[in-house]
Amino acid sequence: MVGLDLARARQAVARPSMQALLQQDIQDLQALKVNKTPTFFVNGRSLPSFGPDQLAALVAEEVVGSKR
Repeated sequence: MVGLDLARARQAVARPSMQALLQQDIQDLQALKVNKTPTFFVNGRSLPSFGPDQLAALVAEEVVGSKR
């Protein structure tokens, strides 16, 4: 079994291209107001609390709203 090469991982993370990618991810998360995982979105609305019933309710609301 091969383990994680920490030295190589640290070098990869230190690259400017990786830093730019990570910064873009952070900006995207902040813009979308993602502050926990998992975060589910339905038509741009985030699920207020996690659970199958809550997700089903949000999807149902969006389906009703789309029929107007």
